[in-house]
Amino acid sequence: MTDDIKDQISELNLQMLNSITFLVYEVESGNKNDLFMLSKLLDEESLNNLINYYDGANIRIPTVDDFKRSTVLGLFYYLMDVKNLTFAQSKSVIESYGYVVEEDSISLGKRVSNLRKQLASRILNVIEDIQNERE
Repeated sequence: MTDDIKDQISELNLQMLNSITFLVYEVESGNKNDLFMLSKLLDEESLNNLINYYDGANIRIPTVDDFKRSTVLGLFYYLMDVKNLTFAQSKSVIESYGYVVEEDSISLGKRVSNLRKQLASRILNVIEDIQNERE
């Protein structure tokens, strides 16, 4: 009997085993989650890296719309601040790649400006941390 079970287990592919593991985790923890879906989407190494990195922490996945807006904002920042393109040139480049710029230029400009400030602040914090470590 145990040899039969061992044969069946060895025939399970790892993705299926991961799905079962996360389904069991959901049932035992009483928390509704979609970790079993991640086991279907990620290969075993990526899944293990994700688990090892976050190790019990909660992570928030953006909505599709939030992700698109962040992508467009990041592209505008890169094109305008790194590549020194104008807003109009940046918009043209972004749209040529199939992204839709749904925001008006004023609100998008404010978001790019806010992103600049936040990035500058973070860079200063990193520099201060490095200087403090050297002292």
